[in-house]
Amino acid sequence: MKYRHLKDRKEYKTIILSGGHSDVGNNIYYTDLKKGGKQSPLWRTGVKIYEGESVRDLCYEIVCKLRKLEVPAILLVGEQEDISLKERALRENRIYDMANKNTFYFELHHNGQPVDNAPYKDSDGYKGWDSRNAYRAATGTEIWTSKGLTKADKYAQFIMDNISVSPLCDDIFGTLRGYSKDKADREAQLYMLKNTKSPAVIFEWLFQTNELDCVKISNNWHRDRFVDIIVSILEKISKNK
Repeated sequence: MKYRHLKDRKEYKTIILSGGHSDVGNNIYYTDLKKGGKQSPLWRTGVKIYEGESVRDLCYEIVCKLRKLEVPAILLVGEQEDISLKERALRENRIYDMANKNTFYFELHHNGQPVDNAPYKDSDGYKGWDSRNAYRAATGTEIWTSKGLTKADKYAQFIMDNISVSPLCDDIFGTLRGYSKDKADREAQLYMLKNTKSPAVIFEWLFQTNELDCVKISNNWHRDRFVDIIVSILEKISKNK
């Protein structure tokens, strides 16, 4: 990689990446210290997804690839332990101010649906829809912004429009939930959407409560293709292509 003098670098938009929840370390899943979940059951195939660990790994890869493309990209949270939403928002807003208000916030999650009536339960009590019942399970990908007309709306639309035309859309992302050519996002007053200064989206890639989705989430080929597509889109956002 060729490093250039600061005066020769273009003023690209800084991409702030955040993986939802906390990491795994020392055989502890810090998100689930109070048994709040954010993980899949252990499926019969041996696959199990810890959401915080999975999305953190994806964010590391995305940040590294963006930086190789000379896109200013920052991982918001590097600690293994859970960081409060208040602290996350404060960090995001500091980066926004330091980057001359030229930033975009992208937070990555795996989705989940209520599991009270799910037919499968592992030995630890975590429930979901196994491959035999996947036809009954929620699946697919969605993007969220805060309520009303916001600066983030155009970015959400741009992201989903680009995903929808990818030849790998169906295989990697499944159903684009809530997406249309006129409106791509779902809206909610989620903390990191309404308390950050940057245009901000929360991206939910597949469902950890669906075994077939978990197989994709855990598969290196699917993960690599996901990273490549998201990197390409975020590079365009940064460089205003």
